[in-house]
Amino acid sequence: MCNFHSPSIKAERSKGFMDIHLALNLLEQIGGFRGDAWVALHGAGEPLLHKGIFDVISFASKYKNIKCGFLTNAALLTKDTTIDLLDSGISWIGFSLDGIVKEKFEKYRIGSNFEQIMDNVMFFLDLNKKNGKKVNTLINMTVQEEMKGDVEDFIDFWIDKVDEVAISPCRPVGSRENILVDSSAWRQPCYMLYEMMVIYWDGEVGLCCEDWFNSGNMGNVRENSIIDVWHGRRFKKARQVHEKGDFHKIQLCRDCNSWFRTDYQEKDEEKGLIIQKNAWQYVYKRF
Repeated sequence: MCNFHSPSIKAERSKGFMDIHLALNLLEQIGGFRGDAWVALHGAGEPLLHKGIFDVISFASKYKNIKCGFLTNAALLTKDTTIDLLDSGISWIGFSLDGIVKEKFEKYRIGSNFEQIMDNVMFFLDLNKKNGKKVNTLINMTVQEEMKGDVEDFIDFWIDKVDEVAISPCRPVGSRENILVDSSAWRQPCYMLYEMMVIYWDGEVGLCCEDWFNSGNMGNVRENSIIDVWHGRRFKKARQVHEKGDFHKIQLCRDCNSWFRTDYQEKDEEKGLIIQKNAWQYVYKRF
């Protein structure tokens, strides 16, 4: 399922861990911004493998405008790790759990133990609840074809245990198609170009989260500040192309439909749910 680590994909970008000094420098810059910033410490890997993750989160928690967290598969989320995370000042965390059925889960999460991972997540949620639910929690399910009949059970199981439940249809490796897009919607300039900066482990900056191998090459935050890259010539040009409707001029954008996002929230009055829809997932939460 991973466009970066799959053996069927030729690696076009090196793998590594971000140097902690670079991470702290970036957080210091973000902490100086006027507005709030949602910082995600994940991308093409498992954040809990980074030996400096707790130091990074603790540093981020010093800044009131930074909401820092990450997605994890919870395989390394031991009791000690949970305690350290909650002590670090983490703002949010998301758990990637592919399904609610053991056999299907372990088929796709090869080498994992369904019961252990469930125990890991439940321990985190229970301890977070005892601490006053200071950490916002999310559960995400990537839906394989054989799991489609399990979606409702997954939502029902988790909806009152976490703040949000996300359902994401699986995209085959290399696919650019998001099947949740409303095909009748007018294509508009992609919001990612105005809201998101993807910084790889080595300081390189991609066009967006769909830029798996840095084909956008928007700059490097080792050489320039976040602000200089964000307002730099390459991002400005990309935004102008989108605003003119010339999406085909950017190779990465030609066949992409990740720009789709609804500006409204649907309600399921019967179940008491709010549903936010975008190109790659539906997010459910209580109202």
